[in-house]
Amino acid sequence: MRDGTVAKRYAIALFEAARDKSDVQTIEKELGSVLEVWKTEPKLVEFLHHPSVSRDVKKRTIARVFGDRVSGLMLNFLYVLLDHRRQDDLPQIVGEYRGRVDEALGRIHAEVETALPVSEEEAQKLRSRLAQKTGKDVSMRLEVNPALIGGARLRVGDRVWDASILGRLERFRGQLKQIQAR
Repeated sequence: MRDGTVAKRYAIALFEAARDKSDVQTIEKELGSVLEVWKTEPKLVEFLHHPSVSRDVKKRTIARVFGDRVSGLMLNFLYVLLDHRRQDDLPQIVGEYRGRVDEALGRIHAEVETALPVSEEEAQKLRSRLAQKTGKDVSMRLEVNPALIGGARLRVGDRVWDASILGRLERFRGQLKQIQAR
């Protein structure tokens, strides 16, 4: 895996250029579309890596594939990645860019796992509570995970709050092992 600082630099440069054009969210959507093609079309990625294909041919191919789907700014950004052989950093760049956009717009993403399905009303209460505690706009992804037995597990960024029965049992098991080790 390549160094994340390179991806961060490219993401910052793209974010600054998009902000100058007041196109931050448009570029975010376009990046998502480009990444989707990147993940689902391995032959395109292989072609763009092929050493015997000239850079001009690769750029024309990028223009044909993405030209009608993305802005000029995004197309130029893809050319820069190609020129500097950084196309493999695209997934990291997208992640870094989205982080910048989230920070600028004051939003967070939460992943919520529950043992049982959650009603829309309960989800809205949780979203409101998170927004109140963080002072940010919250988007949530809900997932049912019966292995939790009961309760829920919440992940926001790199923080995890585990209020599941499975989590409690695992913590209890850890405590028992510590007692046995003495």
